[in-house]
Amino acid sequence: DDAPHTRLTLTYPAIHSSRHVVFMLAGAGKREAFARVRAGDPAEPASHITTEGELIWLMDKAAAG
Repeated sequence: DDAPHTRLTLTYPAIHSSRHVVFMLAGAGKREAFARVRAGDPAEPASHITTEGELIWLMDKAAAG
């Protein structure tokens, strides 16, 4: 898809102070990155996400492995 996508960037402190943080993953192409995040790989930005609230992961079976 060549259409432009809307993106929003937040700092780690802004995300940390959020009540709800939701990650959405789809497709087998995200499986390895998700595994690295779960392992705490510091090279993956998502592994640095913490929150005072609720952290939710939504993914399809292909991404979950």
